[in-house]
Amino acid sequence: LRIEEYATRKTLVRLIAVALLVNFAPVICGLIVDAANIVMNYFLSAIQGGVADLFGNIKDSFSTFLGMLKPSGQTPGQQLAQFGKLGTSIALDAAVSFTFFVLAAIFIVRYIAIWILVILAPIAFVSWILPATKKFWNIWWGNLVQWSIIGIPAAFFFYLAMSTFDLLTTAFRAQFTMPGQDATTI
Repeated sequence: LRIEEYATRKTLVRLIAVALLVNFAPVICGLIVDAANIVMNYFLSAIQGGVADLFGNIKDSFSTFLGMLKPSGQTPGQQLAQFGKLGTSIALDAAVSFTFFVLAAIFIVRYIAIWILVILAPIAFVSWILPATKKFWNIWWGNLVQWSIIGIPAAFFFYLAMSTFDLLTTAFRAQFTMPGQDATTI
């Protein structure tokens, strides 16, 4: 049946292919990572205005808080409305800020992991040659794909959170009024 000869031919073909691919390993990894980054940047570029609004809201919340510390001629209802607005704004800003920090941590770890995977790429390509070492190739390939695309769902859900944050801010400004409170000052 000449099974051994067939296995040798198959291994020789892989050896020649890997000899060529090892030279282009960083380029191949770069193509995969860049394709994922293009999709991820689609979502992240759409929320840049929302990020500016978030920091503007944080600034407004602190200026409102500092304004509450000064004696004013507001009625208790107006002061309660201001405290409610301030509490809601702080809670929403804290939630979005926490999301920022989690997303930043994910991207830092992603960056380091992809760096390590690109460094190990030539070794992974060489391990693809023999059936006994092919499991290392599969592990490396799975990790490269996972770390490349992890930014896509993270960016999508962050985009979704920022869109929801904008809608909630608009809804709170439109609906959050109390007797004696002007809706334009909220």
